[in-house]
Amino acid sequence: MRFLTRLVRLLFSRQAWRLVLRAAVILSMSFAMAFGFLAGSRGPWSNYDPYLFAVGTAALFGAACGAIGLLVASRHALRARLRAASERIEELADRNWELKEVEEKNGRHLELKDMWAPIVIQMGRVVEAGRSKRDAGSSRSGSR
Repeated sequence: MRFLTRLVRLLFSRQAWRLVLRAAVILSMSFAMAFGFLAGSRGPWSNYDPYLFAVGTAALFGAACGAIGLLVASRHALRARLRAASERIEELADRNWELKEVEEKNGRHLELKDMWAPIVIQMGRVVEAGRSKRDAGSSRSGSR
């Protein structure tokens, strides 16, 4: 049952309709062009010249080959851009990984620092962090 449901979804998906539409358009254009050539060359009003027909066909074939060449070149350029983008993504992923490692390392360091935060070492003496420098100074001067 699942297979049948997936098959129906695939057949009625947008991609399937686009493929069918493109195929129908290409097929109809191909038949229209072929029948147009035949009607133009066989009609009583036409002065059929096989050499002119061959030149026109060669021009259309050349235009089609040029269009295919442009498509292949643009595909090649897009592939190169995709390759460059994937390399850049890989570099950024490596950089992100390195930054996360440094952050974790510094995070552990900050946890240790926070653990010892109540105690501050001033001038070789251990003073509580809650006391101000003035308090620490007055206690030092009073102890002399």
